[in-house]
Amino acid sequence: MEYDIKDVALYLRKSRGEEETDLDKHRHILVELCEQSGWRYIEYSEIGNSETIEYRPKFKQLLKDLEDNMFDAVAVVDYDRLGRGDLEDQALIKRVFRDSETFIITPEKIYNLVDDSDDLMVDVKGLLARQEYKAIKKRLTRGKKLGARQGKWTNGIPPFPYVYDPSRKGLVVDSESHETYKLMKQLFLNGESLQRISFHLNNLGIPSPKGSTWHDNSIRRILIDETHLGKIITNKVEGSAHKNKKTKDLKYFNKDEWIVIENCHEKVKTPEEHQEIISKIKVRNKFAPAARRGAFILSGLVKCGYCGYGMQIQGKNQKQDLIKPCNKPDPYGNRCSNRGNKVETIIRALLIELEQRKFELEEEVSTPQSLINYDKLIDTTIKKIEKVNKAIKRIKELYEEGEYEKEEYQERMDDRKLELNKLQSDLTDYEILKSKQEAMNNEERIKRYQSAINVLKNPDLDAETKNKVLKEVIDKIVYYKKNTGDNPKIEVTYK
Repeated sequence: MEYDIKDVALYLRKSRGEEETDLDKHRHILVELCEQSGWRYIEYSEIGNSETIEYRPKFKQLLKDLEDNMFDAVAVVDYDRLGRGDLEDQALIKRVFRDSETFIITPEKIYNLVDDSDDLMVDVKGLLARQEYKAIKKRLTRGKKLGARQGKWTNGIPPFPYVYDPSRKGLVVDSESHETYKLMKQLFLNGESLQRISFHLNNLGIPSPKGSTWHDNSIRRILIDETHLGKIITNKVEGSAHKNKKTKDLKYFNKDEWIVIENCHEKVKTPEEHQEIISKIKVRNKFAPAARRGAFILSGLVKCGYCGYGMQIQGKNQKQDLIKPCNKPDPYGNRCSNRGNKVETIIRALLIELEQRKFELEEEVSTPQSLINYDKLIDTTIKKIEKVNKAIKRIKELYEEGEYEKEEYQERMDDRKLELNKLQSDLTDYEILKSKQEAMNNEERIKRYQSAINVLKNPDLDAETKNKVLKEVIDKIVYYKKNTGDNPKIEVTYK
């Protein structure tokens, strides 16, 4: 059959799993076809990162140009190069080609969607392409999970200080990077802040994994990574929040749904080190940036006894530092009226408190300790998590049965997910506190309290050093002073 074709658009797209050279092969086929037929041509080429038209800029431009009647035909190596998206995308492609009376050229056939038989054939090809795409995605996902279960690394770029070894399809430790990792781990466990560690590494001229400078967030991500325990963990998330990809909504799975394979590669930290790192990170997150720096002796430690907010500190030196009055408003706009005070006054009260606590422990040292029952708290929290998971499952079922509209369903799911995240955070806290309680006896506590007393009394130590030692011993100092003439009152919560 003769076709009136003069101007052709070549559409080239590299699909999932193809090599860069495949794009060159496809280009060669289509260019040769156009030159043999005497057609003028313009190329539209892109690296496909989505089957959805919305996230394929070159193809969107091509469709717009077709609507403007710029071409007589579009040439592709196979029909599925135009798209293997959902039925909505398939219908859009067909409408644009049919309304603009644009032919679709492949090396085997020229399709005219105005013709009923070609229109039906394209429908069948589109359906088969979509099914093939879904099957490929399913195989890739299954292969990734199976590979992880076999101890193979399938999670993308390995975390520092590992590199991927193709021969074993797993991770090995890079010796030079390992020395840097050991340094940052030791500095953090010794009480250095993430920011100071980044300064130290940058001053040593050690590049980050991306060849740039170090930042506290990158060090934090490295330190908390469980891959360093010799594990491979998959099935943590599903979908994506990427703005240029249309996939399932990003979903985080509960810890009990993760796939965790132990002893897959060399460990670079112990479980005890990991738990201590997580504990220190959690403590750090409680404090504002200035408090994390330990700018003042009591930075990040003083909480208002009336409203619970952290109280700010200002001053130029240790003797002139002041706790500022708390003026935080409640939900109704009423401001807190907790009065300020000299830091030196609070430190004197704190020294009395520490001495008293140390004396009590010395009295109790030969008797059994009164311990918090963290096992009971952990068990109760697990039951609450199970209850919330059942509620989430029920919400999904009711949505599928048409009991909820999409907005109501999403609102209920968001509420439950927030509740679930809070419970899981509480569970982690209880597990860490239980471990700390089991690991520390009264004799060790006495030593720590004595160390805190010694540094507070030492006039030669700077505020940052004193603050660091206090945070090892004290969780918070709750401060009360309602009226100007009142004596301040403090309540100390110890770790």
